Amino acid sequence: MVSSNEYKNILEWIASVHLSVSNRDGRNLSNLFNLRNFRNTIKGNLCSFYTQDIKLLTQKSFQNKKNLFSGSLSVIIENFLELYKELMKKNCQWANILINGTVILNSWIEIYRDQEAFPCHWVVPVLSSTCILISKIGIMADTMLNSGDLDDDENEDYQNKYQISVLNSIRQQIGKFRGDDDRQAGYVILMTESIKCCMQLRNMQMASTFLKHIESSNINRNRVPKGPMVLFCYFLGKLYMQQDRFVLAEEQLIWAFGNSGKNNKLKRNILECLIPVKFRLGFIPNISLLKKYNLEHYFEISKAILQGNIKRFDAAIEKYSSLFINHGTILCIEKVKFILYRNLMRRIRNWCRKNLKGDPNKLTFSVFDAGFKWQSDELFDQQEMACICANLIKLGYIKGYISWEHQVIVFSVNDPFPKLSNVKS
Repeated sequence: MVSSNEYKNILEWIASVHLSVSNRDGRNLSNLFNLRNFRNTIKGNLCSFYTQDIKLLTQKSFQNKKNLFSGSLSVIIENFLELYKELMKKNCQWANILINGTVILNSWIEIYRDQEAFPCHWVVPVLSSTCILISKIGIMADTMLNSGDLDDDENEDYQNKYQISVLNSIRQQIGKFRGDDDRQAGYVILMTESIKCCMQLRNMQMASTFLKHIESSNINRNRVPKGPMVLFCYFLGKLYMQQDRFVLAEEQLIWAFGNSGKNNKLKRNILECLIPVKFRLGFIPNISLLKKYNLEHYFEISKAILQGNIKRFDAAIEKYSSLFINHGTILCIEKVKFILYRNLMRRIRNWCRKNLKGDPNKLTFSVFDAGFKWQSDELFDQQEMACICANLIKLGYIKGYISWEHQVIVFSVNDPFPKLSNVKS
C-alpha cells in the first residue's frame, strides 16, 4: 500500500518542480532532480508504488496547472520516479534505469530547444546534471555487471556495455545543436560528457572524431555559462594532452584553471593535467603552487628534470604511478624522460666545453655513456646512447646529426638545445 506521507511528499516535490520551471530557476531544478536531495525530500524508496500509481500521481499533479512544457515535463517526472524506484531495489534492472535516464535527458533537450524556453540558459544546470547522472549510472551498472566476473577480460564491449550505451545516447543528440548560436551551451555539455566517456572507455579513435567536430565549430566562450565551459576546456585540454598537442592543451587548461573560481578540487584536477603539459613545453611549476594544491608528487619529478637525474625520476614514477594512471597522465609524464635526457646531455656538453680540449660540438657516445651511468642505476652502452641521441634529434629536443662511422654526435653550432616551447609537438 502507498504510504500517505510518501504520496504527500512526492506531490510537494512535483509542485516545487512546477514552480522552478515557471520561475525558470535551473539551479533549483538541478537540486530537485539530485538523487540524494530527492531521497531526503520524500523520505522513502517508492517500493510500494506501481508504474500505474506513478502515472496517476503525475497526471493529478498536472491538473489545473498551466505549464508551457507539460508534455515533456510529465515524461521527465514519471521517468525520474521510475528511475529512483528501480535504483532503490536490491537487484535493480540497470537497462531499465538507463532507459529512464535517456528519456529524461531527451525530454530536457526538448524543453531546452523549445522556442518558448528562450532565453534558454535556465535549462543548462539541469541539462548538465542529467548528463552527469546517466554517466554515473553507466559506470555503476558496468561495475556491478563485472563484479565477480574474472573470465571475460577480452570482451571490452561487454564489460563496458552500459557506458557505451550512455555514450551512444548522448552523441545522438549532439547534432541538434550544431550551428545553433543561442544554444551553444547544450553542444558544449554533450561534447564534454562524450569526450569524458571516450576517455573512460579508452576509445581515442571516437574521441578524435569528436575533436574534429569541435575544431570545425565556432564555439564562443562568452555565450556559454562558465561552469559547463570550464569542464569542457578541462576535458578538451586533457584530450589534446593525450594527443601530444601541448600548445593547444596548455591554452585550454590555463583558461579552465583561471575561470574555475574557488573550486579547489577542480583546480587541482586541472593542474594534474596542466603540469605534465608544462613539463613537455619545458617549464617547471612553482613550488608554492604545488604546496598550495597538495601536488607534492611533482616535487621529485621537477628536481629530477632540472638535474637530469634519471635515478630520481624513475623512483618518482614508480612511487606515484597509480596516481598518474588515475589522472590519465602517466604516458605524458613517462615521455618527460626524453626531456630529462636532453637536460643531462646539455650538462655533459657544457662540462666538456669547459674541461676538455677539442671541439665541444663533436662528442663521442662514450662521453654521454659515462655521464648517464653517473645519474642512473641503468647500464648504458654506446648502442643505447646512439638510440637515445637519435630519438632526441627526431623529437627536435636537440639539433645535430649522428656520425655512425665515428660513433659521435655532431651538435648544431646554432642553438643545439632549442627551447622546448619552440619544438613542434
